[in-house]
Amino acid sequence: MKLSIITVVFNAKSLFELTHQSVICQSFQDFEYVVIDGQSTDGFVEALPNYEGIDQWISEPDKGIYDAMNKGLALAKGDYVLFLNAGDCLLSESSLQSVFDHLPPATDIIFAETMMVDDARHHLGLRSELTSRKLPQVLNKNAFAEGMVVCHQAFMPKRSLCEPYNLAYRHSADYNWCLEILSKSKQCKRFETPLVEYLVGGHSAKHLKASLKERWAIMKNHYGWMGTVKAHLFIAARTLGRKFHGQQNQW
Repeated sequence: MKLSIITVVFNAKSLFELTHQSVICQSFQDFEYVVIDGQSTDGFVEALPNYEGIDQWISEPDKGIYDAMNKGLALAKGDYVLFLNAGDCLLSESSLQSVFDHLPPATDIIFAETMMVDDARHHLGLRSELTSRKLPQVLNKNAFAEGMVVCHQAFMPKRSLCEPYNLAYRHSADYNWCLEILSKSKQCKRFETPLVEYLVGGHSAKHLKASLKERWAIMKNHYGWMGTVKAHLFIAARTLGRKFHGQQNQW
């Protein structure tokens, strides 16, 4: 199986329905769909068996979003993994087809641009245009010293490179997870066409202060103290430059 798509849900039935529809309508069909529910109380659990196209699902209490994502990884069987949490959608019916039709066989990580959307699903613009995080031409561990330059939902690594999310990080385990994978990867493939719609205001955005504190610790572990200081000076200068030009980063 080429791909495992994993969706984590907790009390987000209406958002899941958008995500689910974007998955099952794909022209590319060489994937499995895994859904991990945290024992929702909004009627989702009762409806879950009736959704078509779901290959594996569980509904049980968890220790948070990253614990739930680890459960999804443990069930996954695909060559690559893609996390699409409730509210995040594949951009079009041909999104996966356009990737896997042109994928070099030795690719370790697939990455692409992201379209930002609001609650009404209005397209706000590309992540590289709306934030200070530009999608790099070449993806490696050093590129992530500039922050989360690839949206987690547009980052598809080989499952064989994936370790479980480190639950010591409650708000930025995804950043650490990507860095761990990049440390082992050799070939990454960039796709110019946006792959996903990302619903603004995700987990890290809602816990920004705690997330930034964790990211400092993660960067120090991966880049050392001096490398982390240099990276933050660059990020600060980049942010100030955007503010000076009236491009306030909202996410």
